Amino acid sequence: MIEVIERYNEEYKFSDIHFKEDKPAMLRINGDMITPSEDIISSSELREFADQTLSENQKTTSRRGS
Repeated sequence: MIEVIERYNEEYKFSDIHFKEDKPAMLRINGDMITPSEDIISSSELREFADQTLSENQKTTSRRGS
């Protein structure tokens, strides 16, 4: 998933990226939200990405917000 984010950043120069399970990623570019592809991010891919990249505090905060 990191590779996809890096590729999107090179191609689109986005300021924000939004993930939602079982949906394609959305990018904020110059204030507009776009969906660059129809690649669906599964809940397991999103969970794995979060486990690899978030701190324990971020994981705890995220779980409380769910």
